[in-house]
Amino acid sequence: KDTELSGRIDALNATDAELKGVDAGLSSRIDALLDVYIHQLNLTDKQLIVTDATLGSRVDALNATQYELKGADAGLSTRIDALDDSKAELQRVDTEVAALIVSLNATDAEMKAKDTELSGR
Repeated sequence: KDTELSGRIDALNATDAELKGVDAGLSSRIDALLDVYIHQLNLTDKQLIVTDATLGSRVDALNATQYELKGADAGLSTRIDALDDSKAELQRVDTEVAALIVSLNATDAEMKAKDTELSGR
């Protein structure tokens, strides 16, 4: 029985040694995978920092463009108001000119009537 137990103990010791080897192999593979994962996370972090900076620049550019557009819009509103004022003034002058034409036509008619009257004498 001692021999049998000794054989079993030897087999268990061999199995234990194999398992320790497998465990060491798995530990080194896990460590290597963690190193790769951490490296990829660091790269991703750097990419996110660059992306964040790029987006920040784009937001600044968009804000500047929006500011310029607001200024242009205000300028256009002022010009539209001035054009509306000019249009109203032109309509007022047009009305005065039309009244003057009517008056001149009436005067012309009166002068023609006087001319005809004087020609007949």
